[in-house]
Amino acid sequence: MHETSWLVQLTTCKKKRVHHLVITCAFEFNGMPTIAHLNILPLALYNMLLGMDWFYLHITKVDCFDKAIEGLDDNAEKVV
Repeated sequence: MHETSWLVQLTTCKKKRVHHLVITCAFEFNGMPTIAHLNILPLALYNMLLGMDWFYLHITKVDCFDKAIEGLDDNAEKVV
């Protein structure tokens, strides 16, 4: 647990207080090994939510119409 807590705003416009953070959590995103700093929130319907900082870092394009995400891995290779 951190010494301080902070608020995270969800897409519902509600704010949740965060007390736990996982630094450099390794995971696979569509076969691409990657890492992210994760705020731990009690969200029952999701395994993980990635923040805008992760999307920005990987120059990610989200295509809502085709339900596709593409970006760059750590070697600047395109991942879909």
